[in-house]
Amino acid sequence: MIAAVTMKLVPRVLVPRALSIVFAGSAVAVALSTPVGTYLGAINGWREVFLMARVLGVIALIWQLIALSSTTPSGQSRLGTLFGLLKRAQVALGIIASIFIFWGHFGFFIYLRPFLETITRVHVSDISIMLLDFGIPLARASAEY
Repeated sequence: MIAAVTMKLVPRVLVPRALSIVFAGSAVAVALSTPVGTYLGAINGWREVFLMARVLGVIALIWQLIALSSTTPSGQSRLGTLFGLLKRAQVALGIIASIFIFWGHFGFFIYLRPFLETITRVHVSDISIMLLDFGIPLARASAEY
């Protein structure tokens, strides 16, 4: 969806640049959010991290409402259109691949921290650095792609 919205917001000649910026920003956010969230959660507790995320989400929403132009629909959309797209093999495979990538990525983060804290006795600040070391190459690879 982000690609479709981006393509609608910028002139046609700027679409490749806009898409690379959007996807690079998304990759960097994913790579940084887990280590920073882990570190802040260890210092302040997970409830405070969720409160900070909520505040940042509201700020981002307000910024989008101010900065982005209004778009008009170019046609009528139906839920059946989505299911029609899933009948295309390339679309279905792409969605399945995305599901497995996110599933594996976040599953890795969810189970890695407790393992490192309890089994190997790694300190939380060291875990944050390890997660950052893991995420930066992923973000760089996504941005180059």
